[in-house]
Amino acid sequence: MGERGPKGQFSDVSCSNPDCKKYGVTGGDNIVGNGTYEACGQISQRYYCKVCGHYFNSRTDTAYEGLRSNADKFDLAIKCINEGMGVRATARTVGCSISTVQRWRARASAQADAVTRSMEHGLRPTCVQFDEMSGTLKKN
Repeated sequence: MGERGPKGQFSDVSCSNPDCKKYGVTGGDNIVGNGTYEACGQISQRYYCKVCGHYFNSRTDTAYEGLRSNADKFDLAIKCINEGMGVRATARTVGCSISTVQRWRARASAQADAVTRSMEHGLRPTCVQFDEMSGTLKKN
């Protein structure tokens, strides 16, 4: 049985509420654990933000958020798609319908776009390369 008392802080987790003062800021003492639960065969940690009172879990803002199927099945389908398998072949391999694979592909694509946008936010190019620039030179 676990010991009672103050629990460890979650310094690598940030609040997922865009209206919170500490939104996206890691390393603070505003996030505490609020139990765990099982979702689709996997254990998810539940969190609470002490600043805004927002509850969220370890699947929030990921491709697994709201997923009602097994995450391993989802991962296998996305790996098959990335390896070049068609949607029908992926559906047969994973054991689900074609429309499910199409929804999962759209979900993974949207998450990849969101991650790319968040990583590019605030970046300013320091140099520009004209590798692909083509033009016509005028002969004198």
